[in-house]
Amino acid sequence: MSVSKSTRLFAGRHRLQFRADFFNLTNTRNFGIPEARITNPAGFLDEGSTDGGNRRIFLGMKYSF
Repeated sequence: MSVSKSTRLFAGRHRLQFRADFFNLTNTRNFGIPEARITNPAGFLDEGSTDGGNRRIFLGMKYSF
């Protein structure tokens, strides 16, 4: 999800844009198919190894003139 807001500065010649990008906004787990080889002791039926990652939020600002 991405949210942005633009504002004009100095009689409309300059512009300032604020932006926020959200990844995994609801912080839900993305379960996949775990590795089911018995010879793999670290990943045998480990559903935690298929997690989609944490929530990430990126903030940015752009100045155009």
